Amino acid sequence: MTRNENNVKKEQERKSNNNYYFQIDLLKAFIIIFVISEHALPWDIKNYMAVFLWQRLSIPFFMVILGFNMGLSFKRTGETSLKKLYSWKYFKKKLWRYVFPYLVFYAISIIVGLMIYGNLETIVSNQLYPLMDERFLYLGISPFWGPGIWFMPILFQTILLMPLIYKGFSSSTSKALITLILCFIINFVTHVSLFFFMGPTVDSLEEWRNISFFYISITMYLGGIGLGMWFSRNPSIFNVRNIFMWFLFPLCAYYIILFQIDRHLYQIDFIRGDYNIIFYTYVAFILLIILKIIPKNPQNKLAKGISWIGKSSYHILLSQIFYFGLMKAFLGDAECMVGATDPGFCILYDIIAIIICVLIGVLWGFSESKVRNYRLNKKKAK
Repeated sequence: MTRNENNVKKEQERKSNNNYYFQIDLLKAFIIIFVISEHALPWDIKNYMAVFLWQRLSIPFFMVILGFNMGLSFKRTGETSLKKLYSWKYFKKKLWRYVFPYLVFYAISIIVGLMIYGNLETIVSNQLYPLMDERFLYLGISPFWGPGIWFMPILFQTILLMPLIYKGFSSSTSKALITLILCFIINFVTHVSLFFFMGPTVDSLEEWRNISFFYISITMYLGGIGLGMWFSRNPSIFNVRNIFMWFLFPLCAYYIILFQIDRHLYQIDFIRGDYNIIFYTYVAFILLIILKIIPKNPQNKLAKGISWIGKSSYHILLSQIFYFGLMKAFLGDAECMVGATDPGFCILYDIIAIIICVLIGVLWGFSESKVRNYRLNKKKAK
């Protein structure tokens, strides 16, 4: 059997496994495209697109999916002790999956930034400012800023905390429920702390930077991660353990519709914004619906293409950060600032950004996968 045939066989075996869900790849593909679109279009246009009902759901979806995938991954190993969950094999996998691609991005962004600006201080003053400042560099954020870069510290925090969170969900149903409730409580307390720290409004860029430290804390997203882990044990929308979602979803949907109509009027101050437990619960129910109605493993070329986009979502995210960083360097801002006076041009700008970032991200992810498979085959050959 040739190496390519062997790789195809492994892919088929993986997809035949009960832990593979094409629906997740499909969601990730759409979500990463929404991320690019959200970063490309100005609010003058987005305000007319009801984005809080779809486009702005990207991060809540990512957090729920992250918890869901990690729950499946840990369940596949069969390990439940913290010592075995925090194994070198686990960390090595996450280092190659998340840290290595980010280091590649970081190095390229620094090199390009120095080519454009000449020195690190000028990169920071032109790219990182005004939304962030030098403090964020200590959290691993690249000085060559692009929208979405704030998500990196959150992702790296999940590497450290996921085994601990899964430990709570790997026990009995009652202990898993307690863990889910704790995730919601910690999430809620973080929002309340933000409210008491900053108040109901943000009046300056300095206040916005301080708020950003809350938004790059994993505790802001534990509600979504917890729901994903909970559903990884049984994602059936009709299972009795998920019945609570049928009661919570209409309430969450009602609030989000009001939030879309006038977020300043209807926002609950102590759970401000759209990255909160209400939005996590809303998207989690949608995830259950999609898992129910979309085929689990369709066998066609379209599904394969969508699957590659979904699998490459992290590389696409890094690509769009770099792409929009270049737009900021050369155009003065990442968004298309033509505004509502010329929506056609902004939509074209959006489409071009999607095509470029998706192509680069998919090629990057595909090449990295090929190199990884080559190394594994070479190692086995020895």
